[in-house]
Amino acid sequence: MAHVKDELYHGQRGPAENMTILATAFSAKDKGGTGTNEPMVWVIPVGKGRVFVSALGHDVPAISDPLAAAILIRGCEWAATGAVTIPAPK
Repeated sequence: MAHVKDELYHGQRGPAENMTILATAFSAKDKGGTGTNEPMVWVIPVGKGRVFVSALGHDVPAISDPLAAAILIRGCEWAATGAVTIPAPK
């Protein structure tokens, strides 16, 4: 399990149909959250295309995290090409 320090959005709206959730974060009730895991990174097919969504990287420290940066780079490559060739960080 890996962790990226960043903001957490909870209670997002939308149909959430055909989503593949790739990463979640726990939204703790004692911090005003929902008490459940919330999606942070997901993909959705749209017609013949692909949509990649990451709620990570709200500021320089967050996007400078090697894990958050790798998720963004690899997700963009997948959305553009349908494949991922960029290696994951160790």
